[in-house]
Amino acid sequence: MKLAHAVVAAAVVAAVAALARAGDGRSVEERLASLEGQVSRLTTTVTAHETRIAQLGGAGGSTPLPLVPSTPPAMSETPPPPPTATPTPESRTVYVTKSGTKYHGAGCSYLRTSGTPMSLADALARGFTPCSRCGGR
Repeated sequence: MKLAHAVVAAAVVAAVAALARAGDGRSVEERLASLEGQVSRLTTTVTAHETRIAQLGGAGGSTPLPLVPSTPPAMSETPPPPPTATPTPESRTVYVTKSGTKYHGAGCSYLRTSGTPMSLADALARGFTPCSRCGGR
């Protein structure tokens, strides 16, 4: 309770000091309304802290309590994308030529236009080896 009274008293002192200042272009009524809102927010915060202190069994604990309500940090990052599955030899498609002994990836410049698609597992089983240019990727 002492904390609440001290905070509210400090807010009232600040409000009175702000009202005494002139030259901000607002009327005394406008400044008073603004300061009343600030005092109301401070009183709400202090009440929340007093409730939390009471829930924790008083302020005599060894762990200091935060002076502001704790809120989880906002998620500013998007979660990382799920890992992509690495193609297995059975599912990965490579290309071979009728006369060659190498297997190629789809964009390989050595493949030209006569590529026959097959699975990597089949190409390996038939004795094809990776292309020196594309590595079969």
